[in-house]
Amino acid sequence: MKRLRKERSMRIWFCHIVIWMLIILCVFPITVNAKGKSEVAKRVAIVQKEYPNNSKFNGWVSVCGESGGGCNGLVMYTTLKVFHNAYTPGCNTYKHIGKSTSTKNTKALKKLFKKAKVGDVVRFRNGYTDAHFAIILSVSNQGAYLYEANFGSKNKVKNKHLWSWSVMKSWPAGGATRVDIYRSKNYDKVNKKKAAKNYCKGQTIVVEGLKYMVTKNSGFGGEVKLIGVEENYYMDDVIRIPNCIFADNIDEKGLNCNYSVESEYGKGKNLSHQMTYKVTAIGKNALDNKEDGVSTVVIGTNVKSIEAYAFKGISVIQVKSKNIKRVNELAFAGTDESLIIKVPASKYKSYKKLLSGKGQSTKASITK
Repeated sequence: MKRLRKERSMRIWFCHIVIWMLIILCVFPITVNAKGKSEVAKRVAIVQKEYPNNSKFNGWVSVCGESGGGCNGLVMYTTLKVFHNAYTPGCNTYKHIGKSTSTKNTKALKKLFKKAKVGDVVRFRNGYTDAHFAIILSVSNQGAYLYEANFGSKNKVKNKHLWSWSVMKSWPAGGATRVDIYRSKNYDKVNKKKAAKNYCKGQTIVVEGLKYMVTKNSGFGGEVKLIGVEENYYMDDVIRIPNCIFADNIDEKGLNCNYSVESEYGKGKNLSHQMTYKVTAIGKNALDNKEDGVSTVVIGTNVKSIEAYAFKGISVIQVKSKNIKRVNELAFAGTDESLIIKVPASKYKSYKKLLSGKGQSTKASITK
């Protein structure tokens, strides 16, 4: 009798467990495409940390003559970081997944999004007019979870934002009638880490006459330090230390870029191989090999540290960076006697203290 009661009690508990599991599955459905974190998913996660939920994406991205800000800008920036291949409408480096589908056809929408993978681009349109762009994170029986910006609030980033099938059907902004999904053609290569060969820490990169050394490797780019100038390269009197460089280790091409989130690539196969490196330091004797006529240096926005004798022979230094933390005591040694250092107005007080007495002449000045 006790045994029967025990078995009955176990059956009741088992039934309760099953019921609760069904309830949980209904409320928190299992998403598709969740077969473990792929390389693409890891790279998307890095961008999500850079621009988390409720942050602002104010960047303007330009690639191959196509530019975008707001929702399109975040999509271009994310795809550039993840695939080294920024998505723009009509570009031939992305393939169309499934068919263009009406937002009113929920059954067809579910079928379309079932084919989606993390990192794919979703494009909402009204006829031939684009209404919104976003990155697909996952898909459930409730709808699609998207990474997006500039929807509902200007330039505001939304992470894991659920677009239910009913929302797509009614489209709250009254602006979209069709949905398209696009995937980078090098998607599988990225998952196999073959989309680009990352430079190793300590390796030298030469881009447009300037020499850099890799100081940090993030897995698809990182940080570099300016360490020199190619002999006889500069023909004008200004050296612009860029915010970042774009370089690849396959075709050995690259570009210095003076815009924090902008890249302009030549059209070609290297589009999928570009790696993004922030220029965060100016090395010792970095300008030793410059032309005699060079008198001015412009320091990009990402520079954090300056080493000794970095600007020998220079008479004007224009500082764009607001991130400088470390300056060697001989950083400005060997500069022109009447050196002028121009700094951002908002950093004038702190920079005057930080940059003074670092090897320059007593006649040198720091101005806004």
